[in-house]
Amino acid sequence: MLVVIACAVPYVKFTVGSHTQSVSLFNPGPDAPGSEYWFVVEPVGVIILAILGAVLILASSGRARRRAVVAGGLTALGIQTLFLFAGYAWGNGGDGNQTGPAGYIGMVAAILVAVSGIIGLTAKDNEETAQAPGTNGPAAGAGTSAPTYQPPYPGPGYP
Repeated sequence: MLVVIACAVPYVKFTVGSHTQSVSLFNPGPDAPGSEYWFVVEPVGVIILAILGAVLILASSGRARRRAVVAGGLTALGIQTLFLFAGYAWGNGGDGNQTGPAGYIGMVAAILVAVSGIIGLTAKDNEETAQAPGTNGPAAGAGTSAPTYQPPYPGPGYP
């Protein structure tokens, strides 16, 4: 969601003569050539791949290798997107240009994508960490066991 916001808000504001104009990835300006829309392909691809990666991670319980590959891809995608938006944040200043908020919002979004990949890499399956019923821990029989009662199961304190 933040990547969409980063594409919609201005990444630079510049003045030509007496006219000030803000430019965003979704709105490159009235005089921009159609080729300017190619700059939107990468952020939109990040949105699509991040959603697809999240679905694959959630659906891959018990498949640690698939989850690791997808999570690694999300981490790499987040790092690459961080560098993309860092260019928008820090590469447009000077010559009277003012940097807009898009680069900073995009960097926060990229960090969140990378962190979600790292979480996916470090997450364990529920099946691996689940404890079998009646055991007192990971090694069955290693600790003390619960008291057993003979039928009719009177319980403590009953005659």
